[in-house]
Amino acid sequence: MHVDGAVGVPINADDRWLFPDRLYGGSQLWFWVHIAAQLFGLLLFLSSFILALVTFKRKPTGMDDSVYLAHSRMGYLVAALAGLQLLVACFRPPKMPPYPETEIIGPAATAASVVEMQLATENPDAPAAAAAAPHGPQTTAAQQRQEGLRQQLMIHELYEQRKRAGKVRKYLWNPFHRNCGRGVILLAWATLLTGIALHHGAPYNAPVAPWAAPAIVVMVSMLLADRWLTDVGKDLAEEEMAKANAEWRREEGAAAMMMEA
Repeated sequence: MHVDGAVGVPINADDRWLFPDRLYGGSQLWFWVHIAAQLFGLLLFLSSFILALVTFKRKPTGMDDSVYLAHSRMGYLVAALAGLQLLVACFRPPKMPPYPETEIIGPAATAASVVEMQLATENPDAPAAAAAAPHGPQTTAAQQRQEGLRQQLMIHELYEQRKRAGKVRKYLWNPFHRNCGRGVILLAWATLLTGIALHHGAPYNAPVAPWAAPAIVVMVSMLLADRWLTDVGKDLAEEEMAKANAEWRREEGAAAMMMEA
């Protein structure tokens, strides 16, 4: 319990930038590392929890009632919240989709194909640009307009569906999962410290320093490391977002120039 509360539990997914951006089984490497770390911490906690229940079936004689009750109740609450985290993780909504062209039409779509669809929708009297394709029959401007409207409607509806699910994940699931996880960590640390206080009191009368000092050092180190890694991750994410926005603006500019031409 001492090792799990001080080291095992604080491992989280905020440090995903440390791992290479590769997919394994449809998910990135950080996701599998996060799952493995959390399952390891949960198994370690459950083993320690069961061991404590079997070893201390009754309150030892002379032990402080208030500290004993606080320690036991916090331990039960940590177990319940850890189980809730695992349950919530099984119902993670899909993330917010990117702009519709990339998500729906596919990565092979070019800006020219999007422009052709817009021209067919907005200008039914435009020259038969799409009809000049050598591999298919020529179609009328009205058919082009109808097909363009149908595609745009499909893109809009599917994008809106995924956007709603993405908002649930971004504004509800992610904050709950993150804050609940951090709450479990802090509560586990408090439970650990009350356990050390129990071990120091009657009837054990064990020294505090050999147990409390390593735990406090590890806790403070984990908090500082988490703060630093989070700040670095945010800076890198902002740089990636700026690059993505610049690329998107270049594509939009190219599409606008093709429309004007």
